[in-house]
Amino acid sequence: METTYVRTFVGGVASGQVNFKNPLNERITVNIELKCPKFPEAFSLLLKKTKHPLDPNKVLPISFTFNPQMLTKYSAELFIYISKTLFWKYPIEGITEVKSKGIDFTFKTKAKKIFETKIFLDLSNLL
Repeated sequence: METTYVRTFVGGVASGQVNFKNPLNERITVNIELKCPKFPEAFSLLLKKTKHPLDPNKVLPISFTFNPQMLTKYSAELFIYISKTLFWKYPIEGITEVKSKGIDFTFKTKAKKIFETKIFLDLSNLL
């Protein structure tokens, strides 16, 4: 399946969604599981229950949250099981962005021509 991307800043919360369509011609019951072994607290499902009946060709929207606590690459996998041998795996990638704190720095140097630009850098979350 295609990767679902979700973005937010360190300490922020963002939500994402995967839409699962029942490809079978019969009613099924799916079990949903979100796995993120490296950072288990970064992703969580928004569904109240993880077992859902689904009619043929109907779509089940599966929402999740992303809450990064440090500036790093996050990845998870969303599994949708019909049985132990029949399942779908959706990769999820969490992208952590740096939030600007609005602190201005001024750099001055001698030059033949005047060139002025502002660069905003937030390095507080770098390890």
